[in-house]
Amino acid sequence: MQFNPAMSDVDMLIDLEKDTRLAAVAYLSTAGEAHDPTLKDLFFDFSKGSMKHQEKCLDLIKKMGGDI
Repeated sequence: MQFNPAMSDVDMLIDLEKDTRLAAVAYLSTAGEAHDPTLKDLFFDFSKGSMKHQEKCLDLIKKMGGDI
């Protein structure tokens, strides 16, 4: 059996999608813990931005034939 550590473009997109999904959850969780309304809104905005990037990653993965 031969081991090939190289990642394909789809593999990297899947990894990026996972990271953006986890970032969205982390920002949302942090917003829930924040007491300052300005800071809470800032973390909500970060979470929304991460979700937008996640959606773009999913679209690219699907276009490239990746398995989700």
